[in-house]
Amino acid sequence: YNLFLNFSLKHMSMINRMLYLNRIVIPAQHKYWQEIINEPKFDNSTPEKVMQSCNSHKEWEHKLTYSLFQQEELIMHLRKLIDDCIALYCVAKQKFNKAGKPLESIGELINQIDKFSEFKKHLYYLKIVNDLSNSLKHSVINPIYIRIGQNEPCVFTVSSKKDKKNSFIYNDLGIA
Repeated sequence: YNLFLNFSLKHMSMINRMLYLNRIVIPAQHKYWQEIINEPKFDNSTPEKVMQSCNSHKEWEHKLTYSLFQQEELIMHLRKLIDDCIALYCVAKQKFNKAGKPLESIGELINQIDKFSEFKKHLYYLKIVNDLSNSLKHSVINPIYIRIGQNEPCVFTVSSKKDKKNSFIYNDLGIA
C-alpha cells in the first residue's frame, strides 16, 4: 500500500477531468451559445421569449436542451474537482473534522471556514459552485428556468430558500 501512489492517481484523475472540461465541455457550450445567440430570430429578452423562440424552432430547443445537460455536467465535474482538492489538501496537511476524518466537500469546508483561513479568500467562489451544484441536484424549478447569457455562455439555476416556500435564490456563473 503506497499513499504516494494514491495521491498520484487522484491527481492524474483531477488533471484529466480539467482537460476534459477545457477541451470538450466548455468549447461545446460556447459553440451552442454562439449558434443560439447569433440567430437573428432568437429573442433572448426574457425567459418567456426564450421559451417562445425555442417552441417555434425545434432545432433551437434541442440545442438548448443539450446545452443545459452539458451545463449540469460542467457543474458536476467542477464540484468533483473542488471536493477532491479539499480532500487531498486536508489529508496532506492533516486537517480533520470533529469525527477525525478529512473534509471531503465544499459544504463541509464552508461550514468550517474559520478553521481554514487559507480558503477564506475563495469563499465567494466556493459558495457559488456549492449553490449551483445543490440547486441542480435538488431544485424542481431548474428545468423550466431557461436563460441564455448575453455576453458569454452562463449557467443559471434557481433554488428555493430553506424553510421559505415563495422565496427563491437565482444563481449564475459565466463559463467563457
